[in-house]
Amino acid sequence: MLIAEWLVILIAQIVSVVFFVKTFSFPKSAADPGGLALFPRVFCIITLIAAISITVQMLKRSSSSTALLESIKRLFISFKKGANDESSISNRLTSYIFVFTILYPLLIVRAGFLMSTIAYTFVLMKLFRTNSLVSLLFSSILGIGLYLLFAQILNVFVLPGIWVEKILE
Repeated sequence: MLIAEWLVILIAQIVSVVFFVKTFSFPKSAADPGGLALFPRVFCIITLIAAISITVQMLKRSSSSTALLESIKRLFISFKKGANDESSISNRLTSYIFVFTILYPLLIVRAGFLMSTIAYTFVLMKLFRTNSLVSLLFSSILGIGLYLLFAQILNVFVLPGIWVEKILE
């Protein structure tokens, strides 16, 4: 789906620039001349260069703009009432997954890692028509397992979420 390629490229470019700018607020240490920001900056630059090169390659294709417009048209047709062919169902499912994947990091900031991971996994499993009880059990076990892995075993700071912090105050 060509529209997804363009969206991923655009998001990669935006995220690379935003994170690169954010690295200037990282603490600096005299013992480490590159500082904590060195690796993220290098990674952002590499990602941005790759996204720009893919953009150039896609723009060089003469059929790219025509194909993009056709993809957008097919996407809108997929959401029309009664569009139940395999292609439309696949386009809708892909679109829902893409939107929820974009919303997941925003939800982590608000609701915290644990709740967001459970909700995200549950929604994805329901999109694939998994039984509700199985979806709830699996997403809960996965969310708690990942939380324990990151927070307890790897000692990584896991966001509690703005909403959770307000409740605990």
